[in-house]
Amino acid sequence: MNTEHDFFTKLNDAVLLHFESFSRWEQTFLSETLNKVMYKQPVSDKQKLLVMKIINKYADIRAKKLNRYSKKRS
Repeated sequence: MNTEHDFFTKLNDAVLLHFESFSRWEQTFLSETLNKVMYKQPVSDKQKLLVMKIINKYADIRAKKLNRYSKKRS
C-alpha cells in the first residue's frame, strides 16, 4: 500500500459498495479492520495483506462476471 489513506479508501469502498458479496467471516474481518483504521488503531501488515487479498478476490470474480455478461450481449 502506498499510504494509509489508500488502504482506508479501498477498504471503505469494499465495505460500503460490496459488503453483501463477502462471506460472513470476511464481512466481520473487514468491518473490524475498518473500525480499527477509522479510530487510528494499529493494523498489522499481515492484516492489511489479508484485507487486500479478500478485496482482490472479489474484484476478480466481479470482473469475470462482467466479461461473461458483455460477451453474451455482443
